Amino acid sequence: MLISLNRSAPMLVLSKEGISSTVTAVSKAAGLICWKDILHISLAKVGWDTLVELTVSRSEHYMPVIKKKLSAMAVSGIQDAAGNLQIFLTASELDMDANKLFEIIQDYQKKIAG
Repeated sequence: MLISLNRSAPMLVLSKEGISSTVTAVSKAAGLICWKDILHISLAKVGWDTLVELTVSRSEHYMPVIKKKLSAMAVSGIQDAAGNLQIFLTASELDMDANKLFEIIQDYQKKIAG
């Protein structure tokens, strides 16, 4: 569990079930993102920030929840050509480096898988 000092609730929670995050609007709206649905984790440079990108399957499960909480403009373009969701996590909200966040998520995923 990673916690920001300015908030009492964790902004990112890694559990046996998956990832819950409030570091971006889409990640917050998605709710729990199950490990079994995460196809790929990578780093992506977006503007001035480096983000952790989750490629998530089962868009038919997540999109209705995300659309219900966000405007159509906010969810435009979050699906790739294969219909998978691209959900970004910013490390800057957690006051840490994106590479470190990426490592933590990958290490945790390996730990629960193995």
